[in-house]
Amino acid sequence: ILALQEGEFWYSHSRFIGDLAYFVEPSSRASRYAAHLLKAGQEYATMRGLPLLMGVAHGGDVMRKDLFYTRHGMDRIGGIYARGM
Repeated sequence: ILALQEGEFWYSHSRFIGDLAYFVEPSSRASRYAAHLLKAGQEYATMRGLPLLMGVAHGGDVMRKDLFYTRHGMDRIGGIYARGM
């Protein structure tokens, strides 16, 4: 599941697309489901003309998540991954 919402940055009126939930069943994590969901989110943000921000909600296996997001064209900004900023 990938649930997204449109919002405003707290410091400006600029808008972005951010994740509310991003989860792939553990038994399916060796598949390409996570990549397909992220690509769909990136395409939606591009269609809306807004940056996509994805967070890491759970601290487990942070290095693997970092590699996943950066491999898919996202830039790390602290604990957030952004594309289109």
